[in-house]
Amino acid sequence: MNNLEYKYNTDEATLYFSWDGDTHVQDVKNLWIDMIDNNLIPDGCRLFVFDQRRVKLQKTPSEYRNVVDIYSDYPEIFSKARIAIIVDSPENAAKFSIIQNNIKGVKMKSFSTFEGARKWLRGVL
Repeated sequence: MNNLEYKYNTDEATLYFSWDGDTHVQDVKNLWIDMIDNNLIPDGCRLFVFDQRRVKLQKTPSEYRNVVDIYSDYPEIFSKARIAIIVDSPENAAKFSIIQNNIKGVKMKSFSTFEGARKWLRGVL
């Protein structure tokens, strides 16, 4: 996980994340924990966009369930959250669909464009 960038768009009330390189489940969990522990998620923020187009997913199906724990461990942040994932291939979309199918209380969906993700986050799609 390299070149981590995150930005909060106050007009959209959305937190955007991007990074590149090899990524494992523990990397994603550590990112969330670091942001939570350091109060980097603005109060009331429930809309998130992960730009995963430059990421090489190194997750195996058995690891997918491990990332789900983070969402149930922090209901004050993730209950009613919507997480849009921007991906660059059907293979990566399929990997994230396994995660989204195992999460309760958090809406997660993968997209190939930011526009599609923004519409979904706003409830237009």
